[in-house]
Formats: sequence, structure tokens, C-alpha cells
Amino acid sequence: MNSCDSNCSPNNHHPHANRIRIVTSREAHMLFIVAALALMGVLLGAAAHTPLPLFLAAAGAISAWLLVFFIRERTGRKES
Repeated sequence: MNSCDSNCSPNNHHPHANRIRIVTSREAHMLFIVAALALMGVLLGAAAHTPLPLFLAAAGAISAWLLVFFIRERTGRKES
């Protein structure tokens, strides 16, 4: 099957040969979701290969940091 989309080049004299494909919002969202899932897979894979004590220490440090951030944000908003 001969498709003009795969055979057209800018030198061909077709009315749509120089057409630029525009990515729709739905396609952009799908691309973002695929990239996020791929990144999450890489991070989970890295976490699965770290020793458990190191993983738990890092999880505790991140949790403490998020808790401090949450408390600072809450107290800062009440004062304003």
C-alpha cells in the first residue's frame, strides 16, 4: 500500500507535502503519562536494588523533610 504520508518529501509537489503535524492536547497528556510511568519504573527499579537499611533511611529522611515543609507551609499561611 502506497501512502503519501510516508513517501512525501518537501521536494514533492503535493498540496500537503510541507504540512507540519501538530500535537493535540490529548497526545501531549498521553506522552506525559508514558514518560512519568517510565521514570517511575526506573526509580522503583533503582530502589529495589538498594539495601533495605539504606532505603528505609532515605525514605525516613524524605518523609521528615516533607513533614517539615508541610508544617512550615501551614504555619506560614495561618500567620498571613
